[in-house]
Amino acid sequence: MKHSVLLGCSVLLLAAAVACGPKKQQKDTVVPVSVIKVRGMQSSYTRSYIGTVVSKHTTVLVSPYGGNVVELPVHLGQKVASGSLIAEIDSPTAKNMKKTADATLSQAQDGYQRAEKVYKAGGMSEIQWKDISTKLIQAEATAEMANNMVDECHVKAPWDAVISELHVVVGDEVKPMSRLATIIDENNLEVSIGVPENEFSRIREGLNAEVIIPAMDYLSSSARVTEIGVMASLISHSYNVRLTFKQQPKGLKAGMACKVSLQTDQQRRLIVPASVVKVDDNGRYVWVVNDEDKVEKRSVTAGNFAGTGVAIETGINPGDRIIVEGSQKVSTGMKVQPKEVEAL
Repeated sequence: MKHSVLLGCSVLLLAAAVACGPKKQQKDTVVPVSVIKVRGMQSSYTRSYIGTVVSKHTTVLVSPYGGNVVELPVHLGQKVASGSLIAEIDSPTAKNMKKTADATLSQAQDGYQRAEKVYKAGGMSEIQWKDISTKLIQAEATAEMANNMVDECHVKAPWDAVISELHVVVGDEVKPMSRLATIIDENNLEVSIGVPENEFSRIREGLNAEVIIPAMDYLSSSARVTEIGVMASLISHSYNVRLTFKQQPKGLKAGMACKVSLQTDQQRRLIVPASVVKVDDNGRYVWVVNDEDKVEKRSVTAGNFAGTGVAIETGINPGDRIIVEGSQKVSTGMKVQPKEVEAL
């Protein structure tokens, strides 16, 4: 009986040892993983925008006085030389001013001539003569101003230009400062784009860009940023940015749509393969192997794609070891056997 009990205990101990053996071996197992070291690299953002070809010099010609449009000897797209007549306004205000001024001048001239004879004969005091002379000068100045008003009713091109818009037709009644026509300089065209607020900080004067113009068989032309707006649009919350062509393409017209690829300044950023960035309910993360060869789950902020990977804005540092293979077998705090490989 005693021997039977001892034999039974021995069997139980052996069974327990056998049962515990695999568990301990499983606990001590070190999972092999492949890692890469995070390194900074010089890279640049390339942003794409839809732009419009515009003229660097644009002027809206307006009517200086109210009246009727009696002449409009131009048409859309017409090239006009400096000094060419764009529109003529029949202004009652200017005409009446000229009539009044001419009558006043004629009266002042007649009075001056009569008084001059009297003054030379000694029959007029210096004060009276000076008063008459002053009235003539005033009448001449008023007449000159009236003539200028009439001349201004002939609205002319201030420089060589192209008619891009006509806002009136012959016979229209216009008020002072009403728009008559818009003229542009087609020899100085540039590209206008809208840059969103969150991208505006990366834009500076001098940045290079590629401009593709679909209307010209997808012609590609080089340009650079020359002007940056200082106030965002209240509607689109974007800033207006102007780009100047390094060599303006022949046949380019204002109003053409274009695609602009703008390359921002190079920056040293941390780039990792996109496949190592995981997503859970808390956001994006990567698996990092620390100095003790244990696994850490590190939350990261991912930026844009760059080269063969994705830029990481926050969460990792240069020199960190990121798991690129074997991450499906690991968990936080697990001991691993890292093998460094080249970036994928």
